[in-house]
Amino acid sequence: MQVKSIVIRMVDFFCKNKSINASDRAIYEYGAEAFLTSLIDVIITIIVGLCFGQVSQAILYLIVFFGYRQFSGGYHAESHIMCKSVSTILLLTVMIFLKTMGDNFNSQNAVLVSCFFFSFIIALFFSPVEHYNKPLTNEHKSKNRKICIFLNILGFVACYIVSYISLIFAMMILCSFINASFLIIVAKIIKRRNSNEKSQKINV
Repeated sequence: MQVKSIVIRMVDFFCKNKSINASDRAIYEYGAEAFLTSLIDVIITIIVGLCFGQVSQAILYLIVFFGYRQFSGGYHAESHIMCKSVSTILLLTVMIFLKTMGDNFNSQNAVLVSCFFFSFIIALFFSPVEHYNKPLTNEHKSKNRKICIFLNILGFVACYIVSYISLIFAMMILCSFINASFLIIVAKIIKRRNSNEKSQKINV
């Protein structure tokens, strides 16, 4: 069952019992949907973290990844199931990579600088990617881009400092930014492809 269907049933139940005003159902539906999707993300993250014995690292990834995505945007799946599947695959990829590598990272400073430079460039030229259901004004886009640039700089500094305490935590922060940047690129490619397809149909 889709999250939206569950939310509608929940709100219907509370409306029938007059626990909430029917006129405010849109607000409650939005809030309930946001809460449920966030709860699912947390549960999945904890389960994956438990499987790898790295719950705290997985939670750190969740906070950084979704925190950054609030401003950067990026690829959004058509359904909640697909969305959670993509998020879980990205998390699993990071966990497997870090579990396999362990502390055997060579030239960590070079990797750190290179990866954050990549993320910084993506943020500078391609962020934010707006959702088609939530268009942004030019002012909002400019604001979000500046926030993304600032978060990249902040992430780089935090990652550099944390690397002297725990390399695995530092790499988790780094992978959060890389995955978010990857989803920005995917979204841009899909948007460009859809735009080309529409142009071809018009020309025909």
